[in-house]
Amino acid sequence: MVKTVDGNIGRFVLKKDREKMKRILSLISLSLLICFAVNAQQNGKISGVVIDAKNIAISGVTVQVLNSNLSTLTNASGAFEFNNVPAGKVSLKFTAIGYASVVKNTNINENIGVVLAETNLRLDEVTVSAQKTDEKILNIPAAITAFSAAKVTDYRIQNTRDLSAIVPNLYSSNPGDGRNVISIRGIGTTSYDPAVATYIDG
Repeated sequence: MVKTVDGNIGRFVLKKDREKMKRILSLISLSLLICFAVNAQQNGKISGVVIDAKNIAISGVTVQVLNSNLSTLTNASGAFEFNNVPAGKVSLKFTAIGYASVVKNTNINENIGVVLAETNLRLDEVTVSAQKTDEKILNIPAAITAFSAAKVTDYRIQNTRDLSAIVPNLYSSNPGDGRNVISIRGIGTTSYDPAVATYIDG
C-alpha cells in the first residue's frame, strides 16, 4: 500500500515538473517573438536616386550609412536601397569620382533624391626627363653584341633567326604561338617576358 502511494506521488511530481517546464519554454518563446517584432518595427528601409545637375542618373555612386557598416552602390538608373536600417535620424554619404561628396540627413522609410555637382580636379603637372649617357661597350657590365646597319645589309638579315649568322651563341625559335623565343649564351626564356633584350639604335 505504501509503495502504491509513493509511486502515485512520484508520477504526480514528475507531471507537475513537465507542466512547469512547458510554461517556462512558452514564456521564453513568447519573449523572443516580442523582441523580434519590436526590432522589426524599429528597423526600416531607405531608398533614393542620385542624379547630376543635368538630371541624368549617376551609376556607381558609393552610398554609405555613417556610423555603421552599411554601404551600397547606385545601379544604372542611379537608384539605391538599404534594408534593416535602425530607426532614428540617419546620415548618408554619397561619393563618386568626378563629383563633390554630399552628406544628407534623413529618416527611415523615406525615398530621397540627391544631386551631385561635378568637380574639375586639376592634377599637379609632372615633368619627366631622361638623359642618355654614352658609354663604351667594354665598360658596360653586361654581355653585349653590337653590329651596324651595314652589316645587316651585307648579311641580308630579315628576322631574328638570321642574327645567328653574326651574333655568337644565339639561338632563335618560333614555338608556333606567335612568340619568337631567343636565347643567347644559354640565357633565355619561354615566357612572354623575354630575358634577352634587343635594342635598335637608328
